[in-house]
Amino acid sequence: MKVAVLGCGPAGMLVAHAVAMGGHDLDIYSKAVKSPIGGAQYLHHPISGLTEQNPDGIITFYHEGEPEGYARKIYGDAAAVTSWSQFDSGIHRIWNLREAYDNLWATYSRSIIDGGIYQEVLHDLFEKYDRVFSTIPRAAICRSKDHMFVKQTVYIDVNPDMIVPADCVIYSGVPETPWYRASNIFGVPGVEYPVSVGPGEGIIPVHKPLATNCDCFEDTGQFFAMGRYGEWRKGVLTSDAYLRAAGLLEGL
Repeated sequence: MKVAVLGCGPAGMLVAHAVAMGGHDLDIYSKAVKSPIGGAQYLHHPISGLTEQNPDGIITFYHEGEPEGYARKIYGDAAAVTSWSQFDSGIHRIWNLREAYDNLWATYSRSIIDGGIYQEVLHDLFEKYDRVFSTIPRAAICRSKDHMFVKQTVYIDVNPDMIVPADCVIYSGVPETPWYRASNIFGVPGVEYPVSVGPGEGIIPVHKPLATNCDCFEDTGQFFAMGRYGEWRKGVLTSDAYLRAAGLLEGL
């Protein structure tokens, strides 16, 4: 089977890995540029053929205040669904996404066909490939002006003044605290704010996908969106891209 993967970020390369592990022919369509990885990103599960089964590290989750305060701080709505309840307080096993991505890049970057992705390119791909797995932002290839793409802009300080304890993630639902999440994972700290805290070299705006009604190209039976930006919804973990691709290819 011939498979095209759109995007070469961590999710795209994990999908490429699933394709290769399944023994299928692989091409990756993307601008051949590695993606930056922020402080709170890691793999929640081991990946066959990529990571060890034993975790690379252990982190502790802390929750301060109430989940309603956390939701109100980020979304202005105490009833909004957040990741607060997705991760229990206490110890969690993690795998190093940076190391995994470096290894994926070393293995699969040779499969990248360098260039932009747009609708005309997609139509050609359906003629050449049995499956097209897309991890690029779904809005970039949407064919309808009527489709909505809901997102939330947050601001991450990757060079924070505050000291974040090592190997932890702290959720803050305390109204008096301006930040909502702080982390220090594999020695990389980051503090996330719901609003801009002013200019600074360490302040990075991030547009987080929340929801979409876009179903473009799904009628082909060949197109599958994967990863948080590909699916354009929250609650999608980086490792989910690998698991979904592997599941779709199982038995083919």
